[in-house]
Amino acid sequence: MDSLETAAGAGEVRVRRATRGFGPGTLPGLRARANEIVTGPEYLLSRQRDEETIWECVFRLIMRVPNRNVQSWAIFAPGNEREDSNPAALAVRVSRWRTDVDLRSETWRTTDQPSVESRLGIFTERLASLFGHLDELDRLLIAGVRLDVRRAGVEWEEQVLERTFAMGALRLTVGRDACNATLESLVDSISKSIELLLAEPEAAHAVDSLDVVYPG
Repeated sequence: MDSLETAAGAGEVRVRRATRGFGPGTLPGLRARANEIVTGPEYLLSRQRDEETIWECVFRLIMRVPNRNVQSWAIFAPGNEREDSNPAALAVRVSRWRTDVDLRSETWRTTDQPSVESRLGIFTERLASLFGHLDELDRLLIAGVRLDVRRAGVEWEEQVLERTFAMGALRLTVGRDACNATLESLVDSISKSIELLLAEPEAAHAVDSLDVVYPG
């Protein structure tokens, strides 16, 4: 089991990760590995008795705060229900890299293991609010997102939103000088809903094993 990846309800966790970087002993190498982990897996593969389920990413939000942290929130749906607005279950994941810790301690000089913590779990209950927020987000994205000039500062440098839905897929990068209040409110509600689910790991759906599969 990868010590940086914890999965509520999973009897065994296997991580398939292929970092293409500079190796231990370099800051670019540590950064490459950290960004790969925080961005997260391409898909998940769960096993329960003799049944296998592939979980595909349908939502991902990445937030970068300079010299402090990089965080992500992700939602995975069963592959055969990816285009269903209300699948029977969802897998959710949160990951955070404490860049301030690694830069201050110069972790990169001795290891390629960044200070990243990742949590994930599969849930079949308490999903109603998450479904509602995703439905609102889809309506906004399909209608079109207008970005205005931000008039008040924020701590983050950029937010990257990836969403896959029935009509296709979208990737949107918003810098700190741009603003859409409705979009920000929705992604904030979604990230908080994910955090609330993972705050109750005992509610996670049990599986025998979970493979966390990264690109490459």
